[in-house]
Amino acid sequence: MPSRVLVALRVAAGPQRAFQAFTDEIGQWWRPNGLFSFTPYGSGRLAFEPGAGGRLTETLADGRVFVGWDTVPAEHVARHGFPNMVFLQRHGEWWRVLLDSLNGRLRTADGQL
Repeated sequence: MPSRVLVALRVAAGPQRAFQAFTDEIGQWWRPNGLFSFTPYGSGRLAFEPGAGGRLTETLADGRVFVGWDTVPAEHVARHGFPNMVFLQRHGEWWRVLLDSLNGRLRTADGQL
């Protein structure tokens, strides 16, 4: 079943700078969360493929690449058997933390602190 989470936060930057930090600097602000780990092998390196339509990928230490971010099946270990609404709520809470981290990155990197 497709599902979406919408989380919004004002950040200390204009739209272009915020987008650049979100995409190009994801490794600087992303915080792994063991609750939503997609593999038992730990976290990998996150990156967006360049250009319009670029996918979010996670490259593990052994070179394997994970790309199924928008289609995590209901039986996947990252869902912990949560009903869809609970999973979405928990995922939204995690994204709120991530966006706070992004905002902190923008403020620190751009000299606003």
